[in-house]
Amino acid sequence: MFNVKHLLLLLSFFSVPLTAVSESDSGSGDSGRALLQLQAFSNNLDTFSASFEQVIISPNGHAGDALEGKFSLSRPNLFRWDYAGEFPQLIIGDGTKIWIHDIELEQVSVKAQPQTVAESPALLLLQPESLDDYFVIADLGESEGLALLSLTPKTEDPTFERILLGLSDNLPGLLVIEDGFGQRTEIRFSQQQLNQPMSPQEFIFTAPEGADIIGDVPVVMGNQELQ
Repeated sequence: MFNVKHLLLLLSFFSVPLTAVSESDSGSGDSGRALLQLQAFSNNLDTFSASFEQVIISPNGHAGDALEGKFSLSRPNLFRWDYAGEFPQLIIGDGTKIWIHDIELEQVSVKAQPQTVAESPALLLLQPESLDDYFVIADLGESEGLALLSLTPKTEDPTFERILLGLSDNLPGLLVIEDGFGQRTEIRFSQQQLNQPMSPQEFIFTAPEGADIIGDVPVVMGNQELQ
């Protein structure tokens, strides 16, 4: 399925407004277009949803089976991934915990949700004003109708080598995560919707009765706390 560290990464681009970007900050002309689009997207964001298609490409160029589903995000720190298909999976970030429900295996994994970019570069979409603190930013111009932004971690031991973010009409359309082993995770967004009403219930996870729960944070079910 999807590496949770990579999943967190996607979130970080979305939630806290970016500070203003001038032409001198981002280059001139088209060279700053992607960063300006990310700024506009972030500054206007309350909620975001999209359909997605995810493909993992091996170092030798082999593409795995495509996975499809729907992604939803609500400020300040709520998100939901619904993977459809033969092996459905639900991932919810409720602001304090991340819940991963493997429906086929009847198994639920839970972990603490990182709160800062320092803890997880995932919060890029949630705290994009911190981009300069943690990434070397390069605008790559345009390809296939998308303005491309490259983000390379400044940390000494990153969990990934680079992120590529593609935007069009101030909306994310492509996200690529490259790891240190030459593997690429490509996610393409479609049917994007900005600031449509969302129910808070979408971001609340209730473990199904009988599910096997695995995690590193306490989980409360009924009146009983599970460790």
